[in-house]
Amino acid sequence: MLYGALPRIMQYVFSSILLYLLYKRFSRFFNGFYIAIQNEKQTQNINHTKTNVNDLNSILERLTEREKDVFELLVQGYTNAQIANQLYLSNGTVKNYVSIIYDKIGMKDRTALILQYSPFYRDHD
Repeated sequence: MLYGALPRIMQYVFSSILLYLLYKRFSRFFNGFYIAIQNEKQTQNINHTKTNVNDLNSILERLTEREKDVFELLVQGYTNAQIANQLYLSNGTVKNYVSIIYDKIGMKDRTALILQYSPFYRDHD
């Protein structure tokens, strides 16, 4: 029994040590991999934010002061009636401003416009 049990115990001990070392090695590898992916995502978010800020600046350069006011409220999710109440305009005037803004931007979808530029206004109030 001594000759059969001792090698088996040594085998279990060495297997446990080997598994522990492999676990440590792979956990460091996967942690490094995870950190690299997170850094890449942050870099992409920074580049995406810079692109959006550049796009927003180029859009704002093309708009008049009143159109900028309408654009800001539009991007914040206000309806035409709410924009009209905020800026003391009629609904028809706001509708005209919104269509002019759509033409200058080249976008026709209000939801896409809000989704693209609302984070800028939310972060920079």
